Amino acid sequence: MYTTDRLVIRAFKPADAAWIEKMLNDVSVQSLTDPCHIQPAPAHKVEAVLKVLTGAYFFGIVALKDSAEAGPMGYVFLRGAEDVVKNRTVMLGLAIDPKFQGMGYGTEVTRFVVDWSFRDGGLHRIWLGVYGNNGAAKKVYEKAGFVQEGVVRKTNWREGRWWNSTLMGILEEDWEKDASYHKVAVQKEGVI
Repeated sequence: MYTTDRLVIRAFKPADAAWIEKMLNDVSVQSLTDPCHIQPAPAHKVEAVLKVLTGAYFFGIVALKDSAEAGPMGYVFLRGAEDVVKNRTVMLGLAIDPKFQGMGYGTEVTRFVVDWSFRDGGLHRIWLGVYGNNGAAKKVYEKAGFVQEGVVRKTNWREGRWWNSTLMGILEEDWEKDASYHKVAVQKEGVI
C-alpha cells in the first residue's frame, strides 16, 4: 500500500468489483472515459474491464487516507503492450468517482503514479488519451507534467457533436528536469 498526503493507493480486493461496476455504469464517468454509446454495462464488459485492470503493469485502488473504511473513490492503472519491457512505455488510465472530482485528488494520484513509474517502476515514457469533452482531466495531466503530443480529430461523438482526442505524454527526462512534478510525499506501508 502507498499513501500520499490525502490518499491511499492499495491493491484491488474482490469486494472492489462492485464499486468498479458502479463506475462503469455511471453516465458521467462513461461520457468522459468510454468511446462507446452510453448504456448499461453488461456483465461481460465489466468482466473484460476487470481482466484488463488486474492484468495491468500497475493497478491501484484509490481511497481517502482518513476514511475509516477506506472504500474506493478511484482507480489508476498503467498498461503496456509487448513494448513495455523493450521500450519501457505504458498508458495511464485514471477514474475518480464524480462525487470526489474537483478536489485535487486526480492530480495527487497522477503525480504519485508518475513518480512511482520513473522512480520505482523502471519506466521511460507514460502516455494517455483524453477526450475533448474532458477538459478537467487535461488540466490534471498538465499539472502532473504531461504535454500535448498530438490531436486526433473527431474521435468521439458526444452531446450532439464530435470531440477531438488529445494524446499526451511525459518522459523520464521531463520528470527529472522539474522537481515540482515529483514532490509527492509517498510512504510505502507493509506489503504491497
